[in-house]
Formats: sequence, C-alpha cells, structure tokens
Amino acid sequence: MRGCLTFFKRCLLGAGVIVPLFSLIMEFRTNDCAKNIFDPIPTWMHLGLVLLMPASILAPLMARRFPKTLWMPAGDFLHGSGLLASVLYILGLGPMNLMGLLAPLALPFLALFGTNKEDVLTFSLLVPTMVGPLTALAAWYVIFLRFLRKLRKRRHALPWLGGLAFSLVAIIVAEWPMIGFKEDIREALQIVPGHEGKSGDPLSRLRTPPREAALLRMCYFSDGPKCFGPLMSLFQWAEASERRPENPELEELRTLYFNVTGTRFSDAAPQRGRGYSLFPRTGA
Repeated sequence: MRGCLTFFKRCLLGAGVIVPLFSLIMEFRTNDCAKNIFDPIPTWMHLGLVLLMPASILAPLMARRFPKTLWMPAGDFLHGSGLLASVLYILGLGPMNLMGLLAPLALPFLALFGTNKEDVLTFSLLVPTMVGPLTALAAWYVIFLRFLRKLRKRRHALPWLGGLAFSLVAIIVAEWPMIGFKEDIREALQIVPGHEGKSGDPLSRLRTPPREAALLRMCYFSDGPKCFGPLMSLFQWAEASERRPENPELEELRTLYFNVTGTRFSDAAPQRGRGYSLFPRTGA
C-alpha cells in the first residue's frame, strides 16, 4: 500500500511539471485556449507566471537531490512563488476546471457520438490547459507537506516567503494593466469624436503598451471571448449571469485602435514573439 502511494506521488510530481509545460507548448501551436476560453499569456509577464508552476515543482526536487548547492535556496524560493500563480489560473479557468477533471470520462462518448469531430478534437486539446493548474497545485501541495518541517528554520522560511511575495508582485504587475480593459473599450466606443482627450477618459486609459497590444490583437478576429489574462476571465465568469452587451464589431475595434494609437490597423500588423503580444492574430 505504501509503495502504491509513493508511486502515485511520483506520478503526480511528474505530471505537475509535464502537464503545464505541455499545455504551454500546445497553446503556442494552436491558440485554442485564447480562442475558446481566454488568452492565458497576453504578456511576457504572464508567460513567467505560467512557468512558475512547473518550476515550483522541479526546483525543490533538484534541491533534494543536490542539498548543499544553490538549488536549496532556489528550490525554497521557487516553491513559494508557485502557489499564487497556480491559484490565479485556477480561478481564471472557473468552471473549466471541473470540465477538465471530467474530460477522461466525457471524451470517449464525445468521440463516439459527437456530431462535430473538429469540436471533439479542440476539446481534447484543451484538456491539458484545463487541468494544468490543478495538477501543478496538487503536486505543489505534495512538496509542501515535506516542507512543513523545513519552514520552521529561518534559512528555509525566508526564501520561501520571498518567493510568495515575488509572485504576488508579479501578478499585480502582470494583471493591473488588464483590469477594467473591456469596460474601457465599451466606454471608448461611445465617445463622440472631437470630445476625447481628457486625462481620465477611456482612451487615455487604453494608451498603455499592454492594452494597445491587446487591442491590436482584438482587431484580428471577430469571435472568441476576448479575455486577456486570468483575472479578466475571472470577472467574465462572475458576470456570466448578467446581461452584457455583445462584442463590438471588427471595424469598430479597428477604428478605436486608430483613435487610441494614431496608427492605422493596416500599418501595425504584429509579428509573433515581439513586444507584448505572444500570440498575434495573423488573419481576420
């Protein structure tokens, strides 16, 4: 029985590293989460938050194998930093967490009786993304149980608390520019031309590099949830019961982009991997 439990823990630790990395690679290749749920990595800072999940599992394992090296403080620091990142993305996924857990039971039935095979394939590719944060958090907790005794010692507690504080600051820096983004877009679309320019108006609030990049990406596709980052997705789940206006038309967004930046949409086509936009849209 004990051997089975040890084997399960090892599998869970391996999954805590592999599943988030696999979901990250699949998102780079397919953009399925960005198209169907929310864009999980709208900025380079968000990419760092996602990488904290597997790092918070792998680094402590390396520290255990090489205890008298720099892996020890690095493992403490990275383990502390992975908690809030996992919780943030779990909240952002909302009900999709449950769908991800039920996917192994649902996929065989969808494959046999689903009418649209493309939708079944898309759902199956989204499963690693939906279960990635939960898997990372479960593996994080397994390591945390081992850390409890070590955290009583100052040389382990300080780096661990430092990692926790670091992740909190990183989340604020990454998510703050995205808070209220969609509401500012709705308000900006209602501004009468010639009456903009006040310091507190929505157009001014949209004039930040992350928001300009996100707005440019919205100009490439007319469907999809148009949520950038986990907190924006969390707000959307919270407002799901309210009656919200429909997404703006594509031409309205392109006109708004010109009003915000002074650059025509056709002159500002982004390229993959540059600036704040990791997954630019390459066609209307």
